[in-house]
Amino acid sequence: MNTDSNKTAGPIVSFEAEDETWQLSRVKGTIKDDRDGTVYKFTEKTFTEWYSGRPLLGKRVSFFATRGTQGYIAEDVELE
Repeated sequence: MNTDSNKTAGPIVSFEAEDETWQLSRVKGTIKDDRDGTVYKFTEKTFTEWYSGRPLLGKRVSFFATRGTQGYIAEDVELE
């Protein structure tokens, strides 16, 4: 499978952290895909750089777009 075609980018449109002062806090948020406007979910497991990029709302990230039983998921999220 060619994963390069699943690589895309977009801005973070929502972000929540249980405790923003703690780097290992649980986080979740959404990213709007530049290609077609699909909204993808991310968590601290798929976006490990979240702590270094705060505040995150509106920042651009690149990610692998996937779809599973939980809906549209952003994997391997990285700040651009």
